[in-house]
Amino acid sequence: MLLGFQKQFAPQVESGAKRCTIRGREAKPGEALYLYTGLRTKVCRKLGVEKCKRCRPIIIREDGVKLGDMDLSTNGDSGLLLSIANDDGFATFSLMRTWFRETHGLPFAGYLIEW
Repeated sequence: MLLGFQKQFAPQVESGAKRCTIRGREAKPGEALYLYTGLRTKVCRKLGVEKCKRCRPIIIREDGVKLGDMDLSTNGDSGLLLSIANDDGFATFSLMRTWFRETHGLPFAGYLIEW
């Protein structure tokens, strides 16, 4: 599966700090993930190749996240929400939620692809 990342996330992907991505389409465990930045441009650059470890449905809402069967709320699950946000390259869940709200709209339903 080919995955393109915005320039702001490229250093985190390359360093291994970003270990997942949230997308609208599903990946299969064991599937090769080809990670790039600048796709379809003259500055396209390969960031790496990883193997999909796990892919779970996710819904990002104003008040939290539904990840698989877990319903995480900003009221009581802030540690887990922070962990999801950090793994996806954000310093806080609030920043992640804002990015998804402004980029895709909320609620956002997709897949958490982990490598």
